[in-house]
Amino acid sequence: MTQLGPLTTTTDVLQGIDLTGKVAIVTGASGGLGAETARALASKGAAVTIAARDLTRAQAMADQIKESTNNPNVDVGEIELDKPNSVRIFAENYLANRDELNLLINNAGV
Repeated sequence: MTQLGPLTTTTDVLQGIDLTGKVAIVTGASGGLGAETARALASKGAAVTIAARDLTRAQAMADQIKESTNNPNVDVGEIELDKPNSVRIFAENYLANRDELNLLINNAGV
Protein backbone atom coordinates (compact mmCIF):
# COMPACT_ATOMS: atom_id res chain seq x y z
CA MET A 1 0.00 0.00 0.00
CA THR A 2 1.42 3.37 -0.94
CA GLN A 3 1.12 6.50 1.12
CA LEU A 4 -0.68 9.25 -0.80
CA GLY A 5 0.93 12.00 1.20
CA PRO A 6 1.35 13.28 4.73
CA LEU A 7 -1.66 13.13 6.99
CA THR A 8 -3.30 16.49 7.46
CA THR A 9 -5.33 17.29 10.57
CA THR A 10 -7.89 20.02 11.18
CA THR A 11 -5.25 21.70 13.32
CA ASP A 12 -2.93 21.78 10.30
CA VAL A 13 -5.63 23.15 8.01
CA LEU A 14 -6.59 25.94 10.41
CA GLN A 15 -3.06 26.88 11.47
CA GLY A 16 -2.75 30.65 11.69
CA ILE A 17 -6.49 31.24 11.22
CA ASP A 18 -8.47 33.24 13.77
CA LEU A 19 -12.25 32.77 13.65
CA THR A 20 -13.02 34.95 16.65
CA GLY A 21 -16.29 36.76 16.00
CA LYS A 22 -17.35 34.36 13.25
CA VAL A 23 -20.57 32.36 13.54
CA ALA A 24 -20.99 28.84 12.15
CA ILE A 25 -23.63 26.14 11.82
CA VAL A 26 -22.46 22.56 11.31
CA THR A 27 -25.12 20.00 10.45
CA GLY A 28 -24.70 16.44 11.62
CA ALA A 29 -22.11 17.43 14.19
CA SER A 30 -23.16 15.13 17.01
CA GLY A 31 -20.41 12.72 15.92
CA GLY A 32 -17.86 11.85 13.26
CA LEU A 33 -16.55 14.41 10.77
CA GLY A 34 -19.20 16.96 11.71
CA ALA A 35 -18.14 16.87 15.35
CA GLU A 36 -14.47 17.26 14.41
CA THR A 37 -15.37 20.18 12.13
CA ALA A 38 -17.35 21.85 14.93
CA ARG A 39 -14.47 21.27 17.37
CA ALA A 40 -11.92 22.70 14.95
CA LEU A 41 -14.00 25.83 14.30
CA ALA A 42 -14.61 26.35 18.02
CA SER A 43 -10.90 25.88 18.74
CA LYS A 44 -10.22 28.88 16.51
CA GLY A 45 -12.76 31.07 18.27
CA ALA A 46 -15.92 30.65 16.20
CA ALA A 47 -19.34 30.50 17.81
CA VAL A 48 -20.73 27.15 16.63
CA THR A 49 -24.24 25.77 16.48
CA ILE A 50 -24.42 22.00 16.20
CA ALA A 51 -27.51 21.23 14.13
CA ALA A 52 -28.62 17.63 14.64
CA ARG A 53 -31.66 15.45 14.98
CA ASP A 54 -30.54 13.80 18.25
CA LEU A 55 -30.40 16.63 20.80
CA THR A 56 -29.02 14.42 23.57
CA ARG A 57 -25.99 13.39 21.49
CA ALA A 58 -25.60 16.91 20.14
CA GLN A 59 -25.60 18.44 23.63
CA ALA A 60 -23.08 15.89 24.87
CA MET A 61 -20.81 16.75 21.92
CA ALA A 62 -21.28 20.49 22.50
CA ASP A 63 -20.27 20.02 26.14
CA GLN A 64 -17.15 18.08 25.09
CA ILE A 65 -16.22 20.74 22.56
CA LYS A 66 -16.70 23.56 25.09
CA GLU A 67 -14.45 21.75 27.55
CA SER A 68 -11.73 20.80 25.07
CA THR A 69 -11.55 24.23 23.39
CA ASN A 70 -12.37 26.54 26.31
CA ASN A 71 -14.95 28.12 23.99
CA PRO A 72 -18.32 28.57 25.72
CA ASN A 73 -19.98 29.64 22.45
CA VAL A 74 -21.10 26.22 21.30
CA ASP A 75 -24.81 25.45 21.27
CA VAL A 76 -27.22 23.01 19.67
CA GLY A 77 -30.32 23.17 17.53
CA GLU A 78 -32.68 20.39 16.56
CA ILE A 79 -33.13 19.80 12.85
CA GLU A 80 -34.25 16.93 10.62
CA LEU A 81 -33.07 17.90 7.18
CA ASP A 82 -35.51 15.57 5.41
CA LYS A 83 -38.47 17.39 7.00
CA PRO A 84 -39.02 20.91 5.60
CA ASN A 85 -41.03 22.00 8.64
CA SER A 86 -38.14 21.03 10.93
CA VAL A 87 -35.76 23.11 8.80
CA ARG A 88 -38.13 26.10 9.01
CA ILE A 89 -38.44 25.79 12.78
CA PHE A 90 -34.64 25.52 13.14
CA ALA A 91 -34.17 28.64 11.00
CA GLU A 92 -36.79 30.59 12.95
CA ASN A 93 -35.20 29.64 16.28
CA TYR A 94 -31.72 30.47 14.96
CA LEU A 95 -32.81 33.89 13.67
CA ALA A 96 -34.55 34.65 16.95
CA ASN A 97 -31.17 34.38 18.72
CA ARG A 98 -28.62 35.45 16.08
CA ASP A 99 -28.54 37.96 13.27
CA GLU A 100 -25.44 36.67 11.52
CA LEU A 101 -24.06 33.53 9.89
CA ASN A 102 -20.57 33.37 8.40
CA LEU A 103 -20.09 29.64 7.85
CA LEU A 104 -22.61 26.96 6.98
CA ILE A 105 -21.11 23.46 6.89
CA ASN A 106 -23.64 21.03 5.42
CA ASN A 107 -22.11 17.83 6.74
CA ALA A 108 -25.19 15.71 7.45
CA GLY A 109 -26.21 13.19 4.84
CA VAL A 110 -29.87 12.93 3.93
